[in-house]
Amino acid sequence: MEDLLQDYSTFHHQALQKVKCNKQLSKQEPGWNQGYNFLVFKPWETSGLANVMIGLTSSFLVALLSERVFVIDWPGHWSCKASSKVLFQQPSFTWEMDSVIEQTSCSHLRSSDSNHPDLNLEITHRTAESDFTNGFLKCSDFRSVMDYYGPIVEFTSNQYFAPILRDNSLYGPLLTRMYQSTTSEGVENLFTPLLKYLFHPTNEIQQKIDKWMEEKHMKEVLEDRKTNKPGRTRLIGLQIRRNEKESQMPWFREKHDFEFFKCAKEYLLPAGETNYKVIVVSDNSTVKYNAMSFFGKDRILYYEQPLTYDRDESSVKNAVVDAWILGLAEGYVVSKYSTFGNIGHGLAAVIPNVMVQYSDGTTQCILARTSEPEFHWWFNYKYVVCSNWKGGQLGFPLKKAK
Repeated sequence: MEDLLQDYSTFHHQALQKVKCNKQLSKQEPGWNQGYNFLVFKPWETSGLANVMIGLTSSFLVALLSERVFVIDWPGHWSCKASSKVLFQQPSFTWEMDSVIEQTSCSHLRSSDSNHPDLNLEITHRTAESDFTNGFLKCSDFRSVMDYYGPIVEFTSNQYFAPILRDNSLYGPLLTRMYQSTTSEGVENLFTPLLKYLFHPTNEIQQKIDKWMEEKHMKEVLEDRKTNKPGRTRLIGLQIRRNEKESQMPWFREKHDFEFFKCAKEYLLPAGETNYKVIVVSDNSTVKYNAMSFFGKDRILYYEQPLTYDRDESSVKNAVVDAWILGLAEGYVVSKYSTFGNIGHGLAAVIPNVMVQYSDGTTQCILARTSEPEFHWWFNYKYVVCSNWKGGQLGFPLKKAK
């Protein structure tokens, strides 16, 4: 897997060295791309930070499989008012839209500046339009079809849709080998190496993470874990989403919190264990106080910050700190209908316990099958029958967009 990602970085770098556009032309000359094709990722407008990250990761996987230069156009939007530039460093290749345009002079890579039709694909869990993309990725030779459409394809996603690619009869075998190469202790996990390859917090954010780790003596905790030192401090992570159902009464919300706490104590800690800390990440400040009353004040760890629902730049930066801190744990209980916990247990490559809340108010703590993010639209995608898909047989070119 490491070799494959290194090869991609080399490919991407070579492409940007060769592709040069004429700034004076309103439309690009034929052959401007020098044989290289592009996949541009744009966040779904209502996506929060974690949804953007998992959608971006899946879209990069499509670029990798189809040998396309991967570019992101993430300037900030309603649900995540921070651009990628202020959150993450560029990985081992140049992926920021502005940087790519500056290097190549190809302003038409940005859809708002484009003078020719491109293929725009959406894969979210909220709209029926995603059904086409599900079928497209599952049932077609999507690399050939995208090449037929032209040198620029735009993806909008808030989903981790790697399972679709694995079910594709042409690309599935390669995906299976990629998964197998990342298997650890019998568990396949492609998300973690991709996440660590793509996302590196900016120096400003990393300094906040490092300062917190120093204050909480995390270096010693992690070193003791690595050597399995007797009597070491265990570190568990709780991610509790509290604003899903605004109609819930406050007492029920607190009751819901304590279901998380009981799950953590029962499933993540050996009987009688007293030497442990709990990292608490939540969108509601009362959660940490409830955790203190359950576990004990001295056991609760969290990143001190003002909690707002504005999702402004400062809040999103703090959310990145939260995600990386959560990723230090060795066991998890997370909210089912929230993708934020995916980043934490994804960084740690640990299979989480998921707290499921049913319509009658009951809850259940369930061990997930994988440490990878949930594919929210799985049940809908499974009904895609390739023989009935409107794209036709594998490799059949769809009608070109006008």
